[in-house]
Amino acid sequence: DSYEIPQDVYGSYSLVAVDEDGIAGELSEPIIWNPEGTYLTYEAEDAEFDEACFANSIQGYSGTGYVQDNRPNGGTDITFTVNV
Repeated sequence: DSYEIPQDVYGSYSLVAVDEDGIAGELSEPIIWNPEGTYLTYEAEDAEFDEACFANSIQGYSGTGYVQDNRPNGGTDITFTVNV
């Protein structure tokens, strides 16, 4: 048998073999398929974080800026809310 990945649906696919006793084994690393227009970008500045960590002075980011760690001991907390 063969299977063709739908070209218009996001998905994660991997090859799995099942023997006659029903024991399954994964035979490949997952393949992530992102058809054009199905992926989303979450901007860090839209998440919840310490406002003192917002910056936009270094070029190359998307959105309005980025979140950087300004604390001397490191570890800025950032929380994204995502609807699934």
